[in-house]
Amino acid sequence: KKDGGRVIISFGGAFNDELALHHDSASSLAKEYKKVIEKYQPIRIDFDMEGTGLDDNVAKGRKAEEVHKLRAQALNIVRKELKDKMPSISLCLPVNPDVGFNDSALAVIKAMKNENVPIDNINIMAMDYGSYYKSRGFYENTINSLEKSYEQSRSIYPDVKMGVIPMIGQNDDGAILTLQDAERIVDYLKSKKYVNTVSMWSINRDKNDGEFSSLVKNTFINPKDKSYKKSYKYSSILKKFLN
Repeated sequence: KKDGGRVIISFGGAFNDELALHHDSASSLAKEYKKVIEKYQPIRIDFDMEGTGLDDNVAKGRKAEEVHKLRAQALNIVRKELKDKMPSISLCLPVNPDVGFNDSALAVIKAMKNENVPIDNINIMAMDYGSYYKSRGFYENTINSLEKSYEQSRSIYPDVKMGVIPMIGQNDDGAILTLQDAERIVDYLKSKKYVNTVSMWSINRDKNDGEFSSLVKNTFINPKDKSYKKSYKYSSILKKFLN
């Protein structure tokens, strides 16, 4: 913030339980969301829903539908209390090139809509499409995923904007987002008025001086050829979306 940056806080993620999984009442959950918002004053809060955040959690005896509803109700409490100090709300969801969002991901969006929670942005996790889609190429898989998920999203939130969050370099399934893929994706997205966000997973992967070793530590890997030798190559390409 001191350097002019703006903060987005993300709840959830691949290796974390979203807070709603640990609360039984909307009021107690709302207090936790509010604490984070008041401390960091983000311009947006983002809900990264994957793994335990999408499906029924047998270990905790929680149905996904119940958790999604609780989350939405808690956000409405926070909205009412913070009023004009409430940050915007976005979702980040996994996608499939053939169907866009699956039923589990759509359930998150629908739960927000059912409780009249305003969602300004829905981001797709443009990554880890799986070995079945590897032959199609990263660019094609990303565009197919975006177009299908946008049609689904605007049928629920007609004015929604979309974001695209690719995993740069080598993905967990072995597929690689190349620099050329990144260039093509940005060129395509700049022509789409419904896209307002382009980011990546993640800045510490945008280097070429290490090997992949751990998802938990999120260590990086990028193809080892001459075009990748300069660090932050992906960043320099993806930020062209802003131009």
